[in-house]
Amino acid sequence: MSPAGCPLGYDAEDTVCRAGPGEVYGQVAPITARTTLLVRGLSADESWWVIQNPENLDESCWIPNSQVAIWGDINSVQVVEAPPAPSGAPAANPSVEITGLQLTARTVMWWNLRPRNFTPQIPGTHIHFFFNTVSPDQVGLGGSGDRLMYGGSSPFTGYTVDQRPAQATQMCAVVVNPDHFGHPGEWQLL
Repeated sequence: MSPAGCPLGYDAEDTVCRAGPGEVYGQVAPITARTTLLVRGLSADESWWVIQNPENLDESCWIPNSQVAIWGDINSVQVVEAPPAPSGAPAANPSVEITGLQLTARTVMWWNLRPRNFTPQIPGTHIHFFFNTVSPDQVGLGGSGDRLMYGGSSPFTGYTVDQRPAQATQMCAVVVNPDHFGHPGEWQLL
């Protein structure tokens, strides 16, 4: 999935493969950064890849789309339905983690993202990015706060360095429903 020569701006890191598409499923195998893996399928929402389990080649496991780089023709990759969630597994709230920041030569800020329990998309559940010079209650629908909506895969490249307010000390993100209401408790200062 991620060859040894990753493109500029791609931060490779170790991850895990799971028994299904989500953190409610158990970990099946560790995946070392820059490992080449065989893709066997894709989740219906295109947020998880089904790959050959590197520890048992007769089995498959699931890895988040946000944590891989895919090369090759994926037109023939089949859609795979998720296995039933483990009994008693709690419903997980969507959240987002910013795992890295990079400045390019053109002074664009790139954030590598790790969405959890959702696939960012517009229309749909997406992310609002803003600086801590704006109150979190001002970045929803009808709010007057300066924010950028985002509904794609990592990395996020929406801001340039000169767009950062002088008083800003943190970048913030919130996962919002299609109607722009944030998930309670999911404001995250980053």
